[in-house]
Amino acid sequence: MTLKEMYEKIGSDYAALLERLASEKLIKKLVLKYPANTSCEQLKNDLEKKDYEQAFVSCHTLKGIALNLGFDALAKCTSEMTELLRAKQCDNLEPLFESIRAEHEKVLAAISGLDGE
Repeated sequence: MTLKEMYEKIGSDYAALLERLASEKLIKKLVLKYPANTSCEQLKNDLEKKDYEQAFVSCHTLKGIALNLGFDALAKCTSEMTELLRAKQCDNLEPLFESIRAEHEKVLAAISGLDGE
């Protein structure tokens, strides 16, 4: 699948991202680096340990990456959790983390289907 098709598959606005970054080559280069990022796994570990300060850092990092790469659904979920953690509202975060994990997996699956990869 093409890069544009990948973004359509995950429900993101490729045209807006292309307008902002102005280079399909740059977008693809950055997207292909995403699977090596460990922020989602780190967030999971932080939540399991109930280390909410570190969970905030991990979630905020993942949110920034998602926003920069135009992974809209992932950015939305991580933004919600970031604000809850910022406000120290740490009860019942598991369902929101499951949404984050699902969107992260959706992005990884889409990346794995890119042409030439």
